[in-house]
Amino acid sequence: MNSSDLDRVARQLATETQAQREQRHRLATRVNRAEERRYASSTIYGQKLLKQTVGPVADTMTERLHLLRRGSAAIDGATVYERLKSADTDRLALITMKVTLDVLGKDAKPELCALTLPIGNAIQTDLRLEYYFERDPDLYGLLHKSFHGSTGTRQKETVFKYRFNKAGIKWDTWSNDVVHKIGTWAFNCMVSKTGFCRVEHTVVGKKKAANIVRFTPRFLDLKDKILSLADDLAFCQWPMVCDPLPWSNDESGGY
Repeated sequence: MNSSDLDRVARQLATETQAQREQRHRLATRVNRAEERRYASSTIYGQKLLKQTVGPVADTMTERLHLLRRGSAAIDGATVYERLKSADTDRLALITMKVTLDVLGKDAKPELCALTLPIGNAIQTDLRLEYYFERDPDLYGLLHKSFHGSTGTRQKETVFKYRFNKAGIKWDTWSNDVVHKIGTWAFNCMVSKTGFCRVEHTVVGKKKAANIVRFTPRFLDLKDKILSLADDLAFCQWPMVCDPLPWSNDESGGY
């Protein structure tokens, strides 16, 4: 190999090193930005954990709803069963996991109600939209087509609620108490199956205590392993300075 070839190989190695360093920086930036905007569920670790856990959590929810149907003792069981008996537990599990990741991704120790209320409200929104679709699929489709791709869920819900109320199709909005009970039930199902969170009774001020939610070491360890693997595989796909080595029967080539 002459000096010109050596120079090109050196430049290639430097390029690949920089490509890895740059992609690692981009990965970390995307993760941090998503967590700050309460979109941790969209990160590479969030998506991986959703794929692994939604199914098992949904199975747990199905089992517990079946117990409630049979009248097994449970706190607020009637409230939960009446509103979730026909719900798709895969969607319930996905919503619960997504909201949990998003809330705890931004705030590492929120009060329990700061998590259960968003979970309950997100479940209600999903069931409300399903209710509207079942009652008038034509109106639902017309409204759905009118939204821009970047329209947020809250704005969509407001428009759907207004138009369907105007058409005489009304959803009985849940009280905050009901929302909290639904969110607490869903959260407990998720925690019992995954072990991703724990609730701590903690003093937060003078003569004041609260139930605080935190990720467990089990979750944090899984998150770190996923991000570490992604970090190892992170490379920008930049043009090569020199050609890849040829493959042969005796030697492996490649980049």
